Amino acid sequence: MKSSDMQQESPHERCIFCGKSKEKFDKNNDWSEEHIIPNALGNESLKIYNVCKKCNSGLGTYVDNYFVNHMFLKIIRENLGLKGQNGKIPNAFREGKDKDGNRIRVDENYQPTIVPRIERHGNTERIVASSKAEIKKMLQKKLIRMDKSEQEITDILNKVDQTKSLFSQPEIHYDITIEFHRFFLEALKIAFEYAIYKFGSDYLKDSRAIEIQQYLKNAIDGKMKKECVGLSGVSFIQDEVLKEALKKIKWNCHMITSY
Repeated sequence: MKSSDMQQESPHERCIFCGKSKEKFDKNNDWSEEHIIPNALGNESLKIYNVCKKCNSGLGTYVDNYFVNHMFLKIIRENLGLKGQNGKIPNAFREGKDKDGNRIRVDENYQPTIVPRIERHGNTERIVASSKAEIKKMLQKKLIRMDKSEQEITDILNKVDQTKSLFSQPEIHYDITIEFHRFFLEALKIAFEYAIYKFGSDYLKDSRAIEIQQYLKNAIDGKMKKECVGLSGVSFIQDEVLKEALKKIKWNCHMITSY
């Protein structure tokens, strides 16, 4: 849809992202409630209602999701007790990896457990798990697939109880890579929606607003799923400034940027 078409009606009559009126919605599409600041960040009242369900879904999948589920935000949400759409407070440290890249889960009480796995070394296989019960469960499934008899399965599982358990306390590593353009995408989405909230249809007459609208629509359509690019002419924090700030707080972060 052309930008000029978008300006002919009030944004309350057309979706502020795709520009469609209700008459042109798909069969399963309708108006929806959109939280300007994601609900997962505690926003219960700052909302708009001129976003269609289809665009709202795209916002959740391709814009909000990366931001609210990034580890930094999860830590904040956990500390503040902010629940997600599943009704649960996130566990920011739920899953990490040991030095060899093996997955380790951490429960709500910060007790770590190994994610069960099968290691193959030549013709030998080894099951690694946090308990013998988990090992038996995995082994039983494998033996059934191998068409072993019940007696054979029982004999093999009994041998598990006789094996020696090894105790380890591995360091848990977490990936806190930040793709800053995706953080910026969320900030721009909030700013755009808030401008609509405050200024209404007049804001969409601005040429810069139309550029931002199209930029966000590209994200909603999944066009930035693999690579999120910045918006020309809209500044973000410079890499040099950010690096100096990170040095002061002694955090080692990887930055993914594109120009």
